[in-house]
This record gives sequence, structure tokens and C-alpha cells, in this order.
Amino acid sequence: MPRTRIVATTLLALLAATWYVLASLGRDRWPGGASPPGLTFGIVAGVILLFEAAYSVRRRLVNWQLGSRPAGLRAHVQLGLLTVPLIAMHSGFRSGGSLTTSLLTIYVLVVASGVALSMFQRLRTRQSEPALSIDRNPLESDLRQQAAELVSNACGESLSQCNPAPFQSITIERSRGPLQGRTVQLHIQRTPDAHAEPLRVAFVEVIERFLLPDAPTSSPLRSATSSRRWFAGLRQRIPESLAETVDLLENLSDQRRQLLDDSRAERWSKLCLLIHEPLTAALVVLLLVHAAMSLRYL
Repeated sequence: MPRTRIVATTLLALLAATWYVLASLGRDRWPGGASPPGLTFGIVAGVILLFEAAYSVRRRLVNWQLGSRPAGLRAHVQLGLLTVPLIAMHSGFRSGGSLTTSLLTIYVLVVASGVALSMFQRLRTRQSEPALSIDRNPLESDLRQQAAELVSNACGESLSQCNPAPFQSITIERSRGPLQGRTVQLHIQRTPDAHAEPLRVAFVEVIERFLLPDAPTSSPLRSATSSRRWFAGLRQRIPESLAETVDLLENLSDQRRQLLDDSRAERWSKLCLLIHEPLTAALVVLLLVHAAMSLRYL
């Protein structure tokens, strides 16, 4: 279905461009809004923009969507992008007077903020309504507690923010919240490893800090690439018996990074929405004024 919409909008744009080029043959300049294709493209683009604005309002009021949320967002963006060539051809690739220039400027900002909003929404690690924000504090605390139990069991000593306890051998597929990945705990009671000091130091100096709510941006675990390199180096400094523990700690760090990325994408999405919605309202007003003034010249 998404591919069908892309093909359909692309074909419509190509058909419109073909008509426009044929209408421009024998002219000294590109046809404008008063020409048959220019007028048609202006009306179609205006209807699409009004529909897009009405869709956004209605979705907020009665939760009406074009299918699922991801599909509705893609359809919203694709329809909006279809107006770009239509409006360009409607204007004859000229800015016009002050009203037309203002209208085009706001239109460009609306399209740019809408595309940015779509990109940040796709970066989100969950598919839910943006208004439904999860409570990340319990998830972060859960990750810290599991990591501390893993290390304290391997080291045989109490660590900061750690309640040592035996852990169980179950493989759990995490389905809670935005997290992906798997968390594994062991049923087997291990005896502390005498060579676990590098693991303890790594946990206290790097892993534990990264799992805190205010994780440092300079942490080597902040990006997936540097995190893989860092854990690969840690595995070289510990005995083979602790390799499984490091694997689990890396998994927990990956889940923490997903939480951070999701939170950052959510903040940027809200900022884009704050820009997009008021500009859309201004665009609708100017669009109606432009249409009313254009009727005087028809």
C-alpha cells in the first residue's frame, strides 16, 4: 500500500508536468496561475492543503486517521509533497507580489517542518501516539538494578546503587515500552571470579554512569559503534567465564541507548510540531485570501 501511494503520487506529478510543458510550448515564459494548467494545479494544491489541515485538526479532536498512525503519517506527507510541483507550476516559477511571496515562504516552512517531523517520528523506537509518553524512570531504574546484580554476582562485593542477589537463568523477550532486545538472567548461583576487577572498574566508571538518568553525552556507550568497540575491548581484559555477563551488560546498555534516542526524537518531534501547526494555520488563512483575490482577476 505505501508503495502504491508513492507510485500514484509520482505518476500524478509526471502527468501534471507533462501537461504544463506542453502548455508552455511557443510561450516566452512559463504559464502562470491564469493559464488552464496553472489554474487547475492551484485549485488541486489548495484543496489538498485544506484537506491536510482539516485532517490534522480532526485527528486531534476525534482521533480520525488515514489507517494506522504510521500509514496515516506517510499518506499525510506524500500528499503534502505532491503539492510542491503543483504549486511551483501554478506560480510559473515566480514569487509574485508580497502576498504571494509570504504565502510561498510560509508554505516552504510548513513543508520543511512537516518532513522533519516525519523523519523524527520514524526515528522513534515505538509506534504509539506522540501524546502518550511512557514513564521512563521505572525502565531506567530496572536496567540499572539488573546491571548491578550482574556485576555484583560476578565480583562478589557490594557496588554503589546495588543490592546483591542471586539471579535466574531465564531468557526473557522484552516487550515492555519502547525497548528492543533481550534481557537474560541466570538461575545458576555463581561463585565470584577472582579476576573480575576489570569488570567492576568498567561498571563503576562507565556502565553505571551511562545507565543513570543524566547519562553523559561523552560516554563511549552513547553511540552503537563506539559501544561495540568498548565492549570488545572489555572482553579482552576479562576471563572467558565472564563473557556472558559482559554480553548481558552490553544488551542492557543497548536498551538504555534506545531509551535515550527515543527521548531525543520525541523532543525534536514536539519542537517540529510547535512550528508546523501554527504555520499551517497561517498558511490556510493566506491561502483563502489568495484565492479570494485571484477570483477578482478571473
